[in-house]
Amino acid sequence: MNTDKNPHLAPQPAVNNVSNIEAPELFIGLVGAMGTDLSRVGSVLSASLSAIGYSAKEIRLSALLRDLEKYSDLPTRFRDEHIDKHIRAGDEFRKDCGRNDAVALLGVGRIKDLRESESSASAGRAYIINSLKNPEEVKTLRRIYGDSFYLVAAYSPLQE
Repeated sequence: MNTDKNPHLAPQPAVNNVSNIEAPELFIGLVGAMGTDLSRVGSVLSASLSAIGYSAKEIRLSALLRDLEKYSDLPTRFRDEHIDKHIRAGDEFRKDCGRNDAVALLGVGRIKDLRESESSASAGRAYIINSLKNPEEVKTLRRIYGDSFYLVAAYSPLQE
């Protein structure tokens, strides 16, 4: 077989160092039942990603709501109050925006900011979006990030 006419048939050099292969960006959305410790899930994911050369950033959607002046006084201390007030604020924000994916879009904006501030030569990057609340958010993230978006669901029973 003559490989001079078709360079694709010529022998290719072996890849000696897989660390030279550029890692794709990953976008991981977390969902879970109320009371599930998604921060713990995010920490485990971050550690696992770090072990394979990724740098993971957690995007807490509830914290992004608190960055808005209207919601800056949302409680952060008492778990029950925190959960209840943040759910209400997220629902109100979605209603005010007329979009069920409005809170997720805050996360998209934060990711954009992080991407612009990070070196393009950095190792693999992953963004862990904590926590999605409705199917429209998932649909939007899949539309924006395509095959690079992964949805992780977690469950743990409420501790009494």
